Amino acid sequence: DSGQLTAGGKLDLNHVTEEELALVPGVGPKLAKAIVAERNRLGGFTTWDELDQVPGVGGHKLDSLKATAEIR
Repeated sequence: DSGQLTAGGKLDLNHVTEEELALVPGVGPKLAKAIVAERNRLGGFTTWDELDQVPGVGGHKLDSLKATAEIR
């Protein structure tokens, strides 16, 4: 256990590692790297819209991320 899971069992998108993010269904290593790079550029996500701007995220992947992660 990496300690990145919250009490509700969701990953914190502002602290999760690339490796942990890659395990989310539909994400994989390439998208995980892009998400972490955008998070670093922004200094952290504050809205789901920011995450939706990452190339490769959209529709179903955004829904999958919302189901398994949260923005804190």
